[in-house]
Amino acid sequence: MAGNAITVTVDDALLAELRELAASTGRNETEVVEDAVRRHLASRRGLQTVLARLQESGDLDDAEALADAYDELHALRRGA
Repeated sequence: MAGNAITVTVDDALLAELRELAASTGRNETEVVEDAVRRHLASRRGLQTVLARLQESGDLDDAEALADAYDELHALRRGA
């Protein structure tokens, strides 16, 4: 997919790890970075969903909070 080009400055160790991951998974650096950003944003949206639900109900018990956390984790793994 065509996209916009950006310039990102990262630590040398992080760049080396990025390149190693790309090589070991048969992807290029752009694909690895895009995947990491997508996962981070999805994780953040999931956390915001749980926090919003907590603010709305005000009384999530441990089981409900854990169930929500697992739902968000599964959604993240599915790439939702």
